Amino acid sequence: MAQQTDFKIPVDGYATFDALSMKELIKERLSENGFYTDQDFEGSNLSSLIDVLAYSYHVQMFYLNQTSSESLFTESELYENVNRIVELLDYKPGGFQTCRLGFGILAKSTVAKGAYAFPRYTHVTGNGIQYTLMQDMFVSKYSAGEEIIKDISDTYTLYQGIPQQYPIYHGQGEDFEKIVLLPGDDVTIDHYTINVYVKDVDTTKWEEWKQTDSLYTNSQDSAVFEVRLNPKKRYEIKFGNNINGRSLKTGDSVAVYYIKSDGTKGKVGPNTITKSATLFSTPQFIDIWSDIKNPDTAYIDTAILRNFEFSNPQFSTEFYEGETVADIKNNAPKIFSAQNRVITKDDFETFIKYNFSGTVKSVKVVDNVAYLNGHVKYITDHLKLSKPESDVNTLYNHLLYADSTSFNNTYVYAVPVQTVTSSLVPRANYISINLKNEIINYLANKKILTTDITVVDPVYMAVAFGARLAGEDFSPDIKDKTQLVVEKSPTSSLSDEGIINKIYQILKKYFEETSLGQVLDLNKLTSSILNIDGVENIFTQRTDNPSVKLAGLSLLIWNSIYEKTDIDIITANITLPYYKYPYLDDALNITDKIVVQTTS
Repeated sequence: MAQQTDFKIPVDGYATFDALSMKELIKERLSENGFYTDQDFEGSNLSSLIDVLAYSYHVQMFYLNQTSSESLFTESELYENVNRIVELLDYKPGGFQTCRLGFGILAKSTVAKGAYAFPRYTHVTGNGIQYTLMQDMFVSKYSAGEEIIKDISDTYTLYQGIPQQYPIYHGQGEDFEKIVLLPGDDVTIDHYTINVYVKDVDTTKWEEWKQTDSLYTNSQDSAVFEVRLNPKKRYEIKFGNNINGRSLKTGDSVAVYYIKSDGTKGKVGPNTITKSATLFSTPQFIDIWSDIKNPDTAYIDTAILRNFEFSNPQFSTEFYEGETVADIKNNAPKIFSAQNRVITKDDFETFIKYNFSGTVKSVKVVDNVAYLNGHVKYITDHLKLSKPESDVNTLYNHLLYADSTSFNNTYVYAVPVQTVTSSLVPRANYISINLKNEIINYLANKKILTTDITVVDPVYMAVAFGARLAGEDFSPDIKDKTQLVVEKSPTSSLSDEGIINKIYQILKKYFEETSLGQVLDLNKLTSSILNIDGVENIFTQRTDNPSVKLAGLSLLIWNSIYEKTDIDIITANITLPYYKYPYLDDALNITDKIVVQTTS
C-alpha cells in the first residue's frame, strides 16, 4: 500500500485556513523538493494558478462554515435549507394565503326564474380592493320578484386579488417537466389559486388540468400537476411522465392563472364591496373558456350580470404570511408519517392545520367516545339541557353533517382566524359553513371509508376581571363592577398610561394566541405584569365595595350563550376541556378597567 503523505495539519485545523494561509502552504510544499521556483515570483503563471486554487478553497471554506450546521433538518434555521431538506419527504411548504370573503347575492325582479351560472374569475371591488370568484358558481332563482339567493356563502368564497395570466409556456416533451413562475419580486401569489390550462398540440383544444398532492398517486393518463413553493419562494409547477400523471407533449401550450394578492391591505370590513360585478374577459381566457366550459350550461353575460347585486355582511379573513421554518419543522414529519392519509386524531389535526392555516387558528379532533364523555356530558349535566340537540349549535351541526349512526363519527372543533373583536356584540366567532364544507371535502379522499366527519362549533368562554361579593349570585355583571389595580413605584420611569398600555398589550397578545382546550395560565399573566418596570403589586378590586380585593389576578369566565349556567371565578391556573375556547371580553375597553396607584 502506498504511504500516505504527511501534511502536518491538525485534524481540526482545516477551519483555520483562509486564502493567504492556503497559498503559503502550497508554496511551502512546492519549495520543499527544490524543483519549482516560480511560485516565489508574484505574477508568474504558477503563482497565478496558486492564487486561483487558494481563493477557490477560501470560498469553499466560507460556504462550509456558513452551511455545515444547516445540513440537518433538526438544526436548520434558514428557510432555504429547511425547504430543500423537506423536499426529500415530498413535503410542500405552504405559501401566502390571500384574504377570503363570504358574500350574498340579490337577484332583481328583472331576473327571470331559472338557473344561472357565473363563470370563474368574475370579480367585485370594494374601496379599491378586488375580490374574485375562483370557480364557476351555479345559482337558482325561484320567484318572479326580488329574491335573495340562499346558501351562496355555504359553497362559494371570494378571494382577494386580481386574476393574472402568466405568459404562455410551450412544452418540451420532458419527463416531470417544470415551470417556475417568475412574476416579479413585488407580486404575491395566493397559494391555493394556481390554475393550469393545457392546449394539446394535436387536438388544438384547451383542457383544464387539476392540481394533485402527489403525481405518484395518479395514473398515466391523469391530467394533473403538482405545485411546490421552492427554497427561493417561487412556485414550481410540475407535470408527469406518462407513468405518474400525464406528461406535456412537445409543442403543448400551457396557460397559468393565479391570484395576485394585495396582502394585508386586502382586508375589508362588512358592507364594503360594490353591488355590481365584472366578468373576466381577456382574449386569451375567452379562447380557453370556449373549450373548457360545459356546453350544456348557459353562462350569464354582462347584460344579465347587471341584474345581480353582491354584498358582504361580514369581515374578510386575515392575510396569511405562509409557513415559517418552525411551522415546516413541526408539520413535515407528521405529514410524512401520515402518508397522505388521515387515520389518527393527530393526522386529522395536522392536515387541517397544514391546509387551512390561513383560515383556521385552532383545531381539536375527537372520536365519538370523547365527544359523548366530554361535550355531550357538558350539555346535559352542566348546562342542564334535556338532550344535546337542545343546544342550537349542536343541533345545527348535526343536521348539516351527522347521520343516524354516531359510533363512527369524527368530530372536528375549529376556531377561525379573526382578529376583529367588537366591544358592542358578544363574540360568536364560528367557522363559516363554506369553510366547514371545504374541510370535509378535502379530507373525504384521505380518511377511512367508514369515518363520517362532523364539524362542530366550539364553546366560546368570555374572560374578564372579576371579584365576587360574599353571597352574590354569579352573573356577567360582576365584570362591570371589577377593576385591576396596579401599585406603581414612585421611582418608575413609566407613566400611568404607559403601564396600562403595556398591561393591555400583554393581555391582548396572550388571548390572541389562545387555543382550544388550553391552560389558562394566571401565573404567567401575573408574572408578565409584575415584570413591567415600576410595577410592585397588583390586585383585583370591586368598584362598588373597595374593601373587597383579591391578591393578584382574579378572572370571571363564562359561556357567552349560557351565561347563567356556566360561569365561575378563577384565581389559579385551570385547564379548559377540548371544546372550550377562551377570549378576552370587550377587549377594546379593557384599559378602562385598569387603575394605577403610586405607592408612598
